[in-house]
Amino acid sequence: MRTLDATCFPLSGHRLIEASAGTGKTYTITNLYLRLLLGHSEALARPLAVNEILVLTFTIAATEELRQRIRDRIFVARQCLAAEEAGHDVFLQFLLDTSTDPARDTRLLTAALHLLDEAAYRLHLFVRIFVEPAVERERGRQTYRPHRDATAIVTGDGGRPDWGRRAVNHGKGSAM
Repeated sequence: MRTLDATCFPLSGHRLIEASAGTGKTYTITNLYLRLLLGHSEALARPLAVNEILVLTFTIAATEELRQRIRDRIFVARQCLAAEEAGHDVFLQFLLDTSTDPARDTRLLTAALHLLDEAAYRLHLFVRIFVEPAVERERGRQTYRPHRDATAIVTGDGGRPDWGRRAVNHGKGSAM
């Protein structure tokens, strides 16, 4: 089994994180989300806004839990950047060490917290309209047998109309 390091995980292209429950998948996703918001990657021309990042799960309940975990992580990271103190959190120390402007990063995370609720509403609609019906259709055919949780992070234009079609067409526990 490979351990995923959120400090150096590539942030370009499409990435699927698939792992069993309890392996730290959500923690890793929240850290990747922070890197995207702060622009902590050579692959990014600039920090991304909340509406430019799609984190996709396969149920409304999982979406809500992930949204709350992302919100909590952004809040803690914002506090650490403002105080310029990460405590014992290795990833937050990485953010501090690689930040060229902690005050700017604090402002970016503050803005992200304000926009997160709107993005979560859009994601709820996306899951309800596209993903849950596709999963139910696959279950009816007895071909959908998820053996692990799967979550995808997609970055780019938040208005891309093909996200739903591409996610549903990949089915069987993978997205993008």
